[in-house]
Amino acid sequence: MRGSPGDQTRTCRTCCKEIAFEAKKCPFCQHWQGRFSALMHHPLFSMLFIVVPMGVLYALSLVVQHDIFLKGEPFHDHAGQVTVVESKIEFGEDQHGPIVAVVGRIKNSSPVDWKESHLQVVFFNSKGELIDAGQENEYRSPFLPTEQEVAFKVSFPRQFPESEYASHKVGVISAKDSSVRF
Repeated sequence: MRGSPGDQTRTCRTCCKEIAFEAKKCPFCQHWQGRFSALMHHPLFSMLFIVVPMGVLYALSLVVQHDIFLKGEPFHDHAGQVTVVESKIEFGEDQHGPIVAVVGRIKNSSPVDWKESHLQVVFFNSKGELIDAGQENEYRSPFLPTEQEVAFKVSFPRQFPESEYASHKVGVISAKDSSVRF
């Protein structure tokens, strides 16, 4: 490369035509005049500004997805540690007719806080035959903190006369680990 800062022109390294001394690219052959300029304007270098940030965003999205869609502890592994401590049958009326309700307490002895717990109640007659059943799947199902007791109430439309409901069983059939988001 000929020319000096005092000169106004220099010779292109590729096509040998006179170009301005400060030119980074030859206006005739489009050749970059310095290695740094050539590297900075190379298509692969420009791709780094797209690929690297996209790779970082992808890696972050994997971390976020893992946190969001983490399944947590499965309830069936701890179901024996979530027990109904006490429960009783109550009868009443609501705006739709006669109801049967069960009120009581649930103890969570597991090391996991549970949310969205679903309760199932089965009713038996005096002969021990199953006569009615129901599940509580509402949005306001009990939150079950670890090592604590929680009160609950579930009610259902009554299908039979009060005298038919001799006994019942209540169980927590499912719940979600409260540390998961969905």
